[in-house]
Amino acid sequence: MSVAGTRSLLALPPDEPLAGCPVCGGAGAARISDEGVLFNQYAELTRLTSDLCLTCGVIYTNPRHSRGLLARFYAEEQSGRQSGRPLERALSAPESAKTARLVEFVRPFLGGRARYLEIGCGECNVLAAFARRLPEGTLTGLDPSLAGDSRPAPNVALIADRIDEAHTPPALAPPYDCVAAFHVLEHQHDPVAFLRRLGRLLAPTGVLYLEVPNTYRPFRLGKPVEVFFSTVHLCNHGRRSLEHLLRASGFAPVAWDETHRKGLRVVSTPAPDRSPAPAPRPLTPGDVAVIRRYFALWKQYSTWRRTFPLRYAAPLFGALAWRRVARDLARAGL
Repeated sequence: MSVAGTRSLLALPPDEPLAGCPVCGGAGAARISDEGVLFNQYAELTRLTSDLCLTCGVIYTNPRHSRGLLARFYAEEQSGRQSGRPLERALSAPESAKTARLVEFVRPFLGGRARYLEIGCGECNVLAAFARRLPEGTLTGLDPSLAGDSRPAPNVALIADRIDEAHTPPALAPPYDCVAAFHVLEHQHDPVAFLRRLGRLLAPTGVLYLEVPNTYRPFRLGKPVEVFFSTVHLCNHGRRSLEHLLRASGFAPVAWDETHRKGLRVVSTPAPDRSPAPAPRPLTPGDVAVIRRYFALWKQYSTWRRTFPLRYAAPLFGALAWRRVARDLARAGL
């Protein structure tokens, strides 16, 4: 089964092996998982190997699909999942509580005339929420899956393009007071270079607003462990690895949303001190053992949820297992 009902490009063998961590360059790694999904469905289960960097703690796909292959997927398959008029549709739909929380967390950092850029705006739900709150602001949404460039509202521009470490769309007009990317960073081949490029779009007092999936969260929140690992998610972060990535890219985190446990949501500013980020403390064998135990428990919980009659006991098992392993994850700084 594929993303679009026919054989997906994601089913092709990964064509880019890595000699080291894509975040810190560390060569030491431990294999964490050897299965995942093509995109986001358990029916697409496939072999997918994921390694834990023993230096910064990020979990990365190795080998992975190359930039060229994933660019083809986003252009040829992912674009078909978007509606033709995303902002109009989002503005006419009720705003979800999830979107409201996402917007309100960064709202204190933005003035009424803020210039806001959202990378990977997709169906424009978050962009529409900002448009409601910032009628005097200037808002730009960027996504390669959009049908084309448009100006669906006087203060909103949509640009059908991408940004990565090698390409900045010429239609952008920096500087911006906020550059936001929600569930985009985990798709990047060179996350440090990607964040540095976003930094060059910011005003000196601007903020970078990111959200990525949280690798270490209660088992009841979200996906089975097999679906968490996906061919399009090249890096999976905990707070330790994300903070190191931000500092290595020239940012200083100033606010973490502690209420959002399913994802890591953080506001950062350009770091006043541009000296290289210090190397993180390497993971110890004890830290690696805790991480392996966490994934083993998540795997057991995921299996129980699919199995009759164990599915009825899965919520209790998941709560007790998370309580037991969460303390060890916290002690390891993950």
